[in-house]
Amino acid sequence: MDERPKKRRGPIAELCENPRLRWLLATLVAIPAVYFASWGPASWLTVHGFISPTNYAAAYQPMVLVYRCSPEKVKNALNRYCEFWAELTPRPQPSVNPPP
Repeated sequence: MDERPKKRRGPIAELCENPRLRWLLATLVAIPAVYFASWGPASWLTVHGFISPTNYAAAYQPMVLVYRCSPEKVKNALNRYCEFWAELTPRPQPSVNPPP
């Protein structure tokens, strides 16, 4: 009966004291960030033939939906990001002289 009720703590205090919550928050932030950041390298892999365009389109369908609903400035930034990765190295050119 002498126990006082515990004082309610806010989410920041919980986050500071509980390492599992910190890892959970880090994971919840990192997964979408890595997914978004991988869009550019995936376009490079697609342009260079390592990934089929069908698989690329299936894996990044949510990003395509975000792209379609975004304002023009965001679309331009996403275009520049993918073009940067797609044109990072030149595409392999076919040989001029076909083999005999």
